[in-house]
Amino acid sequence: GDQGGTVAVAGFVGRPAIFELAAGQTEISSQELFRFANIRLMAPGTKLDLLRFNDQGVPVSEPIAFGKDQMVQAGQAIQIQFVQTRSQSDVKVFGAVEKPFSLNVVNPLPVAELLRNGAALTSDVYMDFALIAGNRSVNGADRTINLTKALQFPDRFLIRPGETLIILNLNQYQTLLKQSLTEPSGRISQLLISAEPAEVFLNGRRVAFVAASEGQAIADIFGTQLSVPQDIDYDFSIVFDPKSVAQKSKAFLLSEALTAASDYDLRRGVRLQLFTTTFLREVNLPNLKNFSVDQTGRKSA
Repeated sequence: GDQGGTVAVAGFVGRPAIFELAAGQTEISSQELFRFANIRLMAPGTKLDLLRFNDQGVPVSEPIAFGKDQMVQAGQAIQIQFVQTRSQSDVKVFGAVEKPFSLNVVNPLPVAELLRNGAALTSDVYMDFALIAGNRSVNGADRTINLTKALQFPDRFLIRPGETLIILNLNQYQTLLKQSLTEPSGRISQLLISAEPAEVFLNGRRVAFVAASEGQAIADIFGTQLSVPQDIDYDFSIVFDPKSVAQKSKAFLLSEALTAASDYDLRRGVRLQLFTTTFLREVNLPNLKNFSVDQTGRKSA
């Protein structure tokens, strides 16, 4: 039979294709064309252009109003582009800052620059632990960050377009330490679970969240984020990684982990259990046959 003309849909679309019109048909509505191309829903920020040849045979592009039904003639095409809206590329900062703010960025930005090298922070800020909520539009992961390190090493600690930095003051941080992570009570505690900080416990009580998204040497935690308790037991500590295949707690010597040359480190979600000698004397320890003092806390080669 007779062949009809063709129209096309291209660009940010589930099924880019050329479609043949019925014999004798010279045009089709954009909405019908979208159905053919399996386009059911368009994201905010979608840009539509009608591509056609003008009277001189030169290809031209004309914008189409978003949501408007446009007749597409045989030989024409609709180009669909996704233009990132401002809100999706804004970096937002909340919490222990002089005033919450947002900044439109195109490329990853040093956190130090974002915080004006600390000038934007309040006097009661807790520097050793903050949260970054990932960009939801690109399935960005939530993570943790040490602001002290971010100011010391600007090039290593970047925030990406669409992410949100949540900075805690000392009181908020101490409140979070007491919260159960199995029963999150609000947005911050839910974000905390998703960001998977390392946790440090002393005699069974949580005493620190550690920003371990980049990895954190155990030796570095002490002297900055935690002071070493006077009565600490250097011969028996336990590390547990819920992500490890074995999911078995492993013992190690804290004295080794604290040496300058130590490569013992904490990763996301790891729990470090420390004990005082008094505590170990006074409690009945569980059967320790599953614990072995070895190099299990160290980075794998």
